[in-house]
Amino acid sequence: MWNMEGNSLFGALPTNIGEMVALQAVSFDANFLSGTIPTELAALPAIRELILSNNFIGGTIPPEIGNMFTLEILNLEGSMQSTQSLTGPIPAQIGNLAFLRKFLMA
Repeated sequence: MWNMEGNSLFGALPTNIGEMVALQAVSFDANFLSGTIPTELAALPAIRELILSNNFIGGTIPPEIGNMFTLEILNLEGSMQSTQSLTGPIPAQIGNLAFLRKFLMA
């Protein structure tokens, strides 16, 4: 697990995170990240856990997230703490995630 929890990180998630092809789990919980969820995350072929909770992430959940076929845990909880919040419907492509055990939003 690449654990970046509570490190007071600011700014947007870098789009080149999709180049970390061996990444299996990442947590950015409890930071000050803003911007949108990068579509490049869908390029992570081995990702099992993606935790973006307790940040200031906004925009829509990208439909490309449905290409993260190995994903077991998706935590977006608490990502609506500011005027910039997640909007729109949950993409139907989430249904492609056969191994998804936990999908948290609030």
